[in-house]
Amino acid sequence: MGTPDVSDKIANMHDFAGQQVIVCGAGRGIGRACALAFAQTGASVCIISRTEADLLQVAELGRQNFAAEIQIVVGDLTTDAGREALFEKCPQPEILITNSGGPKPGNFQKFEREDWLQAFDENMVSLVLLIKEAAQRMTLRKYGRIVNITSSAVKAPLPFLALSNAARSAFTSAVAGLARELAPQGITINNVLPGPTDTERLRSNFEYRASKSGVAVEDLMEETLKKIPCNRFGKPEEVAHAVMMFAHKNAGFITSQNLLVDGGAFPGAI
Repeated sequence: MGTPDVSDKIANMHDFAGQQVIVCGAGRGIGRACALAFAQTGASVCIISRTEADLLQVAELGRQNFAAEIQIVVGDLTTDAGREALFEKCPQPEILITNSGGPKPGNFQKFEREDWLQAFDENMVSLVLLIKEAAQRMTLRKYGRIVNITSSAVKAPLPFLALSNAARSAFTSAVAGLARELAPQGITINNVLPGPTDTERLRSNFEYRASKSGVAVEDLMEETLKKIPCNRFGKPEEVAHAVMMFAHKNAGFITSQNLLVDGGAFPGAI
């Protein structure tokens, strides 16, 4: 008998009925999995990304399969206009899930000042501004859950992800301080750090490495799998499960934490 899919179990483990949830980068991959997972539990979900077609597909799936209330916002969260449109659609979020596409891969010697500034704007500055706006609204009701989807590279930097290593590490440090500042207001901030997860981003990174090394994509994937004790790549739904744990109302005594979801790949004890 096969093992049930992780997503089938989520609705039975958490109840977010009636809560207002924002999921960023919800059109594909991990963001999409998070949006649909919350939709299963009775939450009112507001999803945002830059691609309308992806959002419409996610919303349709949520409505058809779970009779979910899903609103969409097509926007760029690195802009003031994008953030304003989001909070106009969902003015009183109780849960915010941040999720941004990582910067382009490459050797740090190839990057110019503009590359670094763009990476920090997209993966640090704009997210802090988003959290700032959400926290102001959450403070009014003395309750909130903020969960940031970052990367296992925060703990184990990868040489071909120089921009991501730097920007996401800076963001992690920034929100560690914010979490302690907001804790008295009943607001928690935690981070989920996915390892290699079966998404388009993972595949594009393998393709980049293959183009630079001359090694076949399949061989690079096999090499990576050898370093993962679970001997497979993660599923977006498994990352969503970890996100929902931090977002739950009973997780109020957990804040400023970083949870690896990497199949045991990180070699350290802490």
